[in-house]
Amino acid sequence: LSYRKTQARDRLVFTDEVFAVVDDRDEESLIWVEYKRILRFCYGKLSQVNQELMKLRYQDGLSFQQVANELNKNISAVRVQVHRIRLNLKKCAQEQLKEQQL
Repeated sequence: LSYRKTQARDRLVFTDEVFAVVDDRDEESLIWVEYKRILRFCYGKLSQVNQELMKLRYQDGLSFQQVANELNKNISAVRVQVHRIRLNLKKCAQEQLKEQQL
């Protein structure tokens, strides 16, 4: 009992539950890496114009109005275009996941 008490006080001792959580996270991490790879693949299939629009909106963090101003477009047109691009990315990613059965 004294050994167990000593071990319980040691901050470096992990329970089996902790190891299970870490194992699960490693597996989840690998899945997220694959999801990111698929999204990059699908993003690469977009036209240069659509890639630029998505870069402005999400990487640069511009508002729809700012993107519209940058591209000399109507804000409604930008919103619709972003929506369609996102749907295309989703469809492509779902197809890739089906192929790989993730």
